[in-house]
Amino acid sequence: MFILVSMGNYISTDDVRFVFAYNGSTISKTTFQSAHEENRLVNLTRGKAVRSLIVLNDNTVVATPVKASTVIKKLNGNDTSEKESEPQKVYYYLSDEEDSD
Repeated sequence: MFILVSMGNYISTDDVRFVFAYNGSTISKTTFQSAHEENRLVNLTRGKAVRSLIVLNDNTVVATPVKASTVIKKLNGNDTSEKESEPQKVYYYLSDEEDSD
């Protein structure tokens, strides 16, 4: 299954390892910077602010303008009208801070 993570850009749900908010914390800044330096960063923001980072199984980091909580809802199937009969992975979003709209 694929989910929309940015304007016309989709990723496979099977490839997602982590999703976390890009909120200025040390871990998000370090992850973003090291991925950029090692050419593992895919920036899908198109000039908008980075709101979340998605780390894939191959350690590629995807920067998106979509909130992490929204990405998690999509991964859990809560953001689509289609219902699937087979069980899916369940992803959780943990943060010290609340996402603001």
